[in-house]
Amino acid sequence: MIEVPLSSENPGQAAGWVRYCNLEKKYGVRFWTVGDEPDLDGGQGGTRTIRLTTTSTITGPYNALKTVDPSILVLGPELAWKYTEGRTTADPLLQYNGTS
Repeated sequence: MIEVPLSSENPGQAAGWVRYCNLEKKYGVRFWTVGDEPDLDGGQGGTRTIRLTTTSTITGPYNALKTVDPSILVLGPELAWKYTEGRTTADPLLQYNGTS
């Protein structure tokens, strides 16, 4: 599994990793994860600024990865906290089905 940055502003960067690993080098990496603890902000000791507030945060990177290699499985992001406190930070990802 390889983790790529969660960046709705530059999903092409993540797609470049898939292209390099699976198309150019033929490594056949099947599992990709997008983002590492994007919910961890300065209050918890982190420096993250990307918020998982809408599915649009996820659609760009997800679609970019799958466009390069439709056979991969896209996982993540890895969350730091708020798994069960009302609306969780995972809700937008869980609601997204990869079609829009």
